[in-house]
Amino acid sequence: MRLFSALTVMLGALAAGGLGTGGLSVSTPGPGAEAPANRPAPRITPRALAQETWGISCLSVASAREAPEHKAELGTQVLLGHSVRVWQEAGSWFFIETADGYRAWLEEGTFVRCSKAESDAWNQSELLIVTAWEEVVREQPAADAAPVSDVVAGNLVKKAGRRQDWLEVELPDGRRGFLPGGSAEP
Repeated sequence: MRLFSALTVMLGALAAGGLGTGGLSVSTPGPGAEAPANRPAPRITPRALAQETWGISCLSVASAREAPEHKAELGTQVLLGHSVRVWQEAGSWFFIETADGYRAWLEEGTFVRCSKAESDAWNQSELLIVTAWEEVVREQPAADAAPVSDVVAGNLVKKAGRRQDWLEVELPDGRRGFLPGGSAEP
């Protein structure tokens, strides 16, 4: 239960803007003021992204940067299985927005691009939240089986079945494997 309380506090701080603004600087009129008629309110819109204007993180912790380059400051992190809105593409980088409104750049390969319908389908499927601080998804239901992916607390995986004391799971990019039974819950 402590894990969920800590996540709730962290998400609350993010939503309140206490952990940053994602490097996006936008000038808006103050309370009660109207935007000048010749300057519409600022807006970010998807460009040249076809139908794939959403994404789902496929790394246990994907690093989102303040600018589209590796040397840029870390803006936020997106946990595996969490959806993001994709706003813009710049080479191999994508300007994304997290569910709590934080905006930053994710590199190609750290998330699966998809349509809104595909993102909604993932979010409405039978998801499990990883409750272990860290664990490994394995190819077979055995502690010595080859690893598929690491996972950490707060990651979301799709439940695909159960085999003895193991949960069969699917990751957003389609990889499948097994987690120890006590490491995730609905």
